[in-house]
Parts: sequence; C-alpha cells; structure tokens
Amino acid sequence: MTHQCCNGILMNGFWSCPECVHKCVDRCYPKGKGYKCCSGKVIPDAWPCCPHHCAGKCFNAETQKCCNDKIIDRNKICCKDYCGDNCYDPKKTSCCNGQVIDKDGKCCTSKCGQICYDKVTMKCCNNKVIPISATCCTAAQRACGKICYSPSTHQCCHNSLIPVGSPCCSSAQRACGKTCYSPSTHQCCHNSLIPVGSPCCSSAHRACGKTCYSPSTHQCCHNRLIPVRSLCCTSAQRACGKTCYSPSTHQCCHNRLIPVRSPCCTSAQRACGKTCYSPSTHKCCHNRLIPVRSPCCTSAQRACGKTCYSPRTHKCCFGKVVPSYYRTCGQICYDPKKSKCCDNKKVTPLSSPCGCVRCGGVCINTKFQKCCHQRILLKSVPCISGSGNPLRITTGLNARRVGCYRDTWNRAIPTLEGKSYILIGNYRRRPFAIEKCALAAAKLGWSVFAVQHQGWCASSPTAGRTYKKYGRYNTCRNGKGGPWGNDVYVLEGKGSKRTTKGDICVFPFIYKGKLYNGCTRVDHNRPWCAITPNYDIDRLWGNC
Repeated sequence: MTHQCCNGILMNGFWSCPECVHKCVDRCYPKGKGYKCCSGKVIPDAWPCCPHHCAGKCFNAETQKCCNDKIIDRNKICCKDYCGDNCYDPKKTSCCNGQVIDKDGKCCTSKCGQICYDKVTMKCCNNKVIPISATCCTAAQRACGKICYSPSTHQCCHNSLIPVGSPCCSSAQRACGKTCYSPSTHQCCHNSLIPVGSPCCSSAHRACGKTCYSPSTHQCCHNRLIPVRSLCCTSAQRACGKTCYSPSTHQCCHNRLIPVRSPCCTSAQRACGKTCYSPSTHKCCHNRLIPVRSPCCTSAQRACGKTCYSPRTHKCCFGKVVPSYYRTCGQICYDPKKSKCCDNKKVTPLSSPCGCVRCGGVCINTKFQKCCHQRILLKSVPCISGSGNPLRITTGLNARRVGCYRDTWNRAIPTLEGKSYILIGNYRRRPFAIEKCALAAAKLGWSVFAVQHQGWCASSPTAGRTYKKYGRYNTCRNGKGGPWGNDVYVLEGKGSKRTTKGDICVFPFIYKGKLYNGCTRVDHNRPWCAITPNYDIDRLWGNC
C-alpha cells in the first residue's frame, strides 16, 4: 500500500492515520518525522525549499530537468544510465569515475594529470606520481627522506641534508673539505687528511712524528727534528760534512770520511798506514813512506834511481839496472859476455883490441869521431835520439822519429832530391818515401834525415846540428812532414848487407810479387838484392 485516505486526505501508506497532524494543501504529513511543506509538496526537512526538486536538489526547470534522480540539461536526452554527465550502455561500456570506458578497459580509480596510479602505494604530487611514503615537494624542491629542500643550497646524502658543495659520506665516515674519510684511520686538519695519530699542524708547518715544525728552520729525519741544512742520517749513522757514514767502518776527519783505523790527517796531508805525511816530500809505497821521487818497490825489490829491480837477477850500477853478472869498468857497467874492460877506463868489444874503439864493427878515431846508434859521426855533430817505436828500413837499420820542425827557403837541412837515384819520380807520389830517404842518407853515411811535404827528402852530415834551426812546427802528417814542416828522423844501425856499389840491400824486398828476405839468384847468375822495398816498381838492384 503506497497511499491511504485519512480524514479525507491522501497520505503515505506507511504512516498511520492519527499521525497526520499537518496538512500541505491536500496532503497530510506527520509532525516530527523530518518532513516539511514546500509549495504544496511534502519534502524532507533536509531538502531546500524550491519549486522543483530532483533527488533532494533544486534545479531550474527552464534550463534543466530531472532524469532518474539526476539533474541534466533540458536539451539532453534522459538516459536510464549515466556516467558523469554522459549516457552509457552498461552492457557495452563501463563507467569509471565519471568517464565512459571500454567494457574490457581498466578502471583508473585515481589520476594524476593524465596518469593513472594506485592510491594504495602511490600518490599525486604537483601532477607527478610519487610513492605514498615520499614527501610531496614543490617543482623547485627535492625530497630527502621526509624533508623538502632546495637543490641550489643543499643536497641529499643517505636521507640527510648536507650543504651543496660538501662530499656525501657514509654514516661511518666524516667529511674533510671535499673528501670523505674513516675516523678510525684519519683525522681532518685544516681541511686536509692526516693519519689519526699525527699532530694537526698549520699550513706553514709540517709534521714530524707527533711534533709540528717550520720547514724554514728544521727538517724531519726519521721522525726526528734536525736543523734544515743538516744531513739526514739513520740512528746508526753519523754525519760528516754532507755524507752519512757508519762509525763501525769509518770516521770523520776534517769533514772527510776515512777508514775507522786510519790516521786523521789535514787536507794538506795523506795517510800511509797509520802515519800522516806531506805529499810534497814523501809518498806512500806499500804502507811505507819513501821520498817523493823514489820508485815504489815491493819488499822483495830494491830501488835504483827511478827503477825497481830484483836483487836476485839484477843489480844497480851507477844509477842503472843491469843483470847481476855485469861488471864495472871505471864508471861504466858492461856485459862481460860481449865486451871487455881496457885499462879500467874503456869498454871495447871482445873481438877488438883494447886500443881500438869500434862503431858498427869498424874502428873509429875517437879524436875526431864518435859512435851514435852504431853509426859514425863527427865529434862536432850531436848524437840525437828519436822517440816512439822505430821504423824498420831493412835488416840492421831502423829510423826513429825525432819530431816536426819548421823550415824556410833557407833550408835547415839541404835537399837530396836530384842527388840520389834512389829518389825516383814526383816526391808527393813516391811510394815508401820515408824508407827511400833513409836509404839515400844511409848510403852517404849520414845519420839524420827529414821528409817534408809528404815525400821531399833532405839530409846532410851536419843535419844533427841544424834540423831545429827554426824551432818546432805543427804541419806534419803521417810521418811525411807537411807544408814547410820537416818530419826529422835519426838512423840506428848500419844495415846487414850492401851491394858491390855500396848501396844498402833492403830486406825483405818484392820481386815479381814475391817477398825475399835475403840475396837471391832468381833470374840472375849471382846473388843479388833490391835497393828499394819494391823492385817491381823501382827496378833498382845490385849484386850482393
């Protein structure tokens, strides 16, 4: 029953008739039941009083209408099912939060801008989906844990805020300047890391062990402070000048290191064994002091002038070392196997009578002549000696270089060019130029000769006196002199063989490409020899 008649008035069927206490035009409504009369209609107390209602809401009948308890525009079609302000067919589509979606579509219960999200785990913050536990910050901010911050001034480090330039360190670390460190091993000192037990020194100081120091006055040496210019030695060492040393092996003597048991001598002295000495007067020889000009001989030797000798095999004879069997003749030592003493004054060969002085096997007149390197010279001509290794000319005849000496047009030694048939051809292209000049001088019996300008030959009986007339020079090359430079030589010996014409035989010599070391009968009816080193070039020879 929906309505009933009560005292001639139509009323709701679920009200009892006696309850009709108030009238609304032709309708009855009970008192105190939450209703009221509005424009001849009974409406709930909670509804506003207006001419037109739709599910308890007022609407303008001129522009709107009520459709299935829903207010819609007057010109819209009244649908059975609405989704928001739109009609939809529940059999074909679905309504999701006022939006019509496909029947099979997923209903987005929550949207953040154009993005769906799950309200259980996420939330919307400034049109961005973030975790529900995250902090919602403005677009200019960032979240760090549950705190919003400005990235221009701070940064997030392990859910904690730190200044924007600071290093991000773990909970077990600390920051020192822009570096993270472990406080168990290091400490921060004026924005610099130092070992945990080290002293914290200013920028003008350094650490040495547990002490700070100024590097302008001190330095650290094995965790000990020493003056800045001192030498850094270990605890087992000592300093000597600018050197460290071990006192077990050395000692410091006037800022110089010496062996630990050596004597400490001044800078002007030297040590010899355990004695100091002056090197200007003495020298050390096998830990013994001897005069500075004496030779240093072993304990088994003796000194003779500047030479050491063994007394078992030699002896000292007037400042010269000679074999122990030598004898003396006046002030001369001689070999008794080759010579003899005459009148205790002169030494002559065994084969010569005591009244004869021989030179190269020939007796000479000692009033006018003398013997020089087994060659006879006038007494007025000095006997000169060369230096270095001798140049072999032939068997029994050598030449030894004296040196390089200057020459001019007024010759120091006259030339032999054009005066000897041995000197063949242009001297600058002459093979064996030194040997040929020596042979030319030797044939004439002269002892000193010179080679100039790579082959030019000069000699004379007085060359031993005149060769250094203009002094030494420096243009000589290859032993053959140079421009106005004489390479001067002295002959030693006489040569073992001569030809019947007095020429000196040259051994060895080349004949038809073969070497001959003595006179030969090859291609001749009697012994012969070449008088230059190469017969094949010069074709000079003689009968032996």
